Amino acid sequence: MLLSLRGPESAESCFEKKTFKFFGGKKIIDCRIKVNSMIIVKVNNQIHRIFVVDGHSHVGFDVDSVNNPNPMAPFGTIDFYKKTYLEVIKVTGGAQWKFNSRGVNYEFQIVPNPPVYEIFKQAASMAEQYKQMMEKLENSWMFDYGVCFPFQDKYRADKPEALYRASNERISQVVTKFPVSLKMIGYCRVHPDEGQKALDEIAHSVTVKGLRGLKLHPRSEQWLDHINSQNAVNVLAQAAKYSLPVIFDTRGKESIYHVHDLTKAAKSYLERSAPALVPHLKVIIGHCAAGNFDDARTYQAISDTNNYGELSMVRSPEFDQFIVDFMKKSPAGKNWSQHIIFGSDFPYFFERHAKDIISFLLTKPFFDAGGTIEDVKNILGGNLLRMLPDYTLPQKQPTPIPNPVAVHAKDSSAGKAIEVISRVIVKIIEDQSVDITKIMPMFRDNFNSSRNEYLMGTRFKTDGQQKDVLMMCMNLIGDDIYALGPIGSDGTWNKFGYSYFDQEGIAALKGFTTVNMIDKPDEAWKLIKTMFTETKQEQKKLAPIRPPTKPMKGGPPMAAKPVKPMKPGSA
Repeated sequence: MLLSLRGPESAESCFEKKTFKFFGGKKIIDCRIKVNSMIIVKVNNQIHRIFVVDGHSHVGFDVDSVNNPNPMAPFGTIDFYKKTYLEVIKVTGGAQWKFNSRGVNYEFQIVPNPPVYEIFKQAASMAEQYKQMMEKLENSWMFDYGVCFPFQDKYRADKPEALYRASNERISQVVTKFPVSLKMIGYCRVHPDEGQKALDEIAHSVTVKGLRGLKLHPRSEQWLDHINSQNAVNVLAQAAKYSLPVIFDTRGKESIYHVHDLTKAAKSYLERSAPALVPHLKVIIGHCAAGNFDDARTYQAISDTNNYGELSMVRSPEFDQFIVDFMKKSPAGKNWSQHIIFGSDFPYFFERHAKDIISFLLTKPFFDAGGTIEDVKNILGGNLLRMLPDYTLPQKQPTPIPNPVAVHAKDSSAGKAIEVISRVIVKIIEDQSVDITKIMPMFRDNFNSSRNEYLMGTRFKTDGQQKDVLMMCMNLIGDDIYALGPIGSDGTWNKFGYSYFDQEGIAALKGFTTVNMIDKPDEAWKLIKTMFTETKQEQKKLAPIRPPTKPMKGGPPMAAKPVKPMKPGSA
């Protein structure tokens, strides 16, 4: 979803205007320029971008017969997102709505968002199977991502390495392959009472299976009576080692208090043994609003530095009352919304629950009560994105790339540059030896500024080996040229972009500084795949990459020192 929220001055004056056919054929303004989130907000001439991320859903086969085998299947997660969108626009009166709150005019608009939408659109134009996939996704674009993890799965004991090994592998098989990898983020699940097995399973799930968070469920696994145990402390410490968000299922106030005590114990342990990991301790208290209105200890638990509260299981008016009361009474003060995360708990709860949360945050009563755009950004997705290891740990190229090579595209008769690059990505998808494991937005300078740039995880099967390769899609020379290619072997992805004379950037963009202008996706993909060969082609240099985004550190390079003029006659 792309949602534009305009202040007193029309937001259309701040964007390059393009018409875009929304589902159903209606033409609307497509404010896609310089935008990478699915919600654009303009308040008093300042542009904001909001991601919508569902922080709590399940995939698999629960022992109690609640099933969600695949997010793309009928009645699965994507279908739920479609139904939620349709419920939200019933409340707002359509995909466009407006109101005035405390002297500020707000105008909202929901439309699909590139670059993920562009990849699916180009795929649909190139093959019938992808056209059907695009039809399945219709009306689901309000959600950028969804987090999913195992139920108390009937397969959880199928493998001896650890309880939930089989369930975690099933999650990985679903979320690290196209098309689900473009929409879902997978977490693993363990049982702390397994001790070392649980710790090893976390490591395996992250380093081998590509999962990016952890789910713990004391109630279903019957450790409610010893939540604050040394085994649980060890599990949280292991999660912090990989910078994983950890979401707890809770039932009732007492379990929330116990999780809070556990977080404090784990923090104390890390402060003594590994203080650098303390910022990576991230505990999400599930169902924090259910029955906890005006409860000071709950408010304290979800306001502590390393804690967050997740909102599923409540409906209006209970949710509305909780969020307004917490806004006023949270010990975190004005930073209250930095501790709240939207989640659905699908398929246990339904679109009417998610609708109540989303629609309240995007309509007049929330703003009248004192809510702000920053609060909405935090709750609906910003908090969760910022705590993912993709953004909290250096993303280094995991595979040696002897010949990093990028392809470039510009607007031409073949189409817009982003369309051409998206067709190249479709060729990656069609190659049976490669899969896309994830796609994450890239920002400029901070999390409030983004464009149609992203990090893309890929997995190659070549020479009998599996090779994980991080690739980037970037704007070069403003918006005139797009490029796609691997991060250099010694490079690290910078979520906030690169600047001139940045050694980290020089290594990461090694393949991007040569011009390989393309308009044929097949040829472009063949060229990218030469990254694993030692041979390089003679290529024309492209410089500069882009205007600097931040000042140089330490002054100009040594080679740029001015030359002193010679004295007359000294020659």
